[in-house]
Order: sequence, then structure tokens, then C-alpha cells
Amino acid sequence: MSALDLVVHLERHRDGCQRVVQVCDGIGIEGDAIALNEIVRWEPTPAGEGGHGRQWQLQPVQPSFQARLADSGLERAWAGLFVAEACT
Repeated sequence: MSALDLVVHLERHRDGCQRVVQVCDGIGIEGDAIALNEIVRWEPTPAGEGGHGRQWQLQPVQPSFQARLADSGLERAWAGLFVAEACT
């Protein structure tokens, strides 16, 4: 499966802000369905922890394109994408 690397799920919030809430890695085809591995999800934080009320939850799965990131020198940039920031 070489045509699909990522599935990015966007969500529009009530205030009109749009945010990436999930990133999945396309890993293959099972029957008529595309098999995905979740890489990261924007999750609510437990009550009382402050912040934005949400944070990135990285999954322990390495993306199938990790070697290409390394070859291109983009591993650090990839990791930097998932820093919690306020919607502006």
C-alpha cells in the first residue's frame, strides 16, 4: 500500500476553531477495508490538571514511514508536530 501514508482527522470546535484530533498510519488492506494504526490522538486531560483541557496522546506504535522520516532528516520535525497549543 504505497499511495496512503496518513489519515488525518480534523474536528471543528464550537468556537469555529479547527484542530487535528487524530493521525493514523495506513498499513495495508484487509478485505475491503484499509487497515490503520493510530499514531497520535488529541485527548481530554483529566479534570484538575489545567492546561487546555486536552493533550496529545502518543501511541507506542512507530509509523510505517519512520525510516523515510529518518532518511530525510525529518524525525525531529515530526516529533515537534505534537506539542499542545491553544486554538487561535
